[in-house]
Amino acid sequence: MFRRLVQASGADAVVKASSYAADTGTFSVPGRTVAVFRELGN
Repeated sequence: MFRRLVQASGADAVVKASSYAADTGTFSVPGRTVAVFRELGN
């Protein structure tokens, strides 16, 4: 399952630090940040 950060092309460097680790299925999002991920291919 591959997910990508919807705001990856935005200007906010803090939200761009958000990530998804496919091997563990975990998300990493900086504190006080809202990040939107979407599953590719669906």
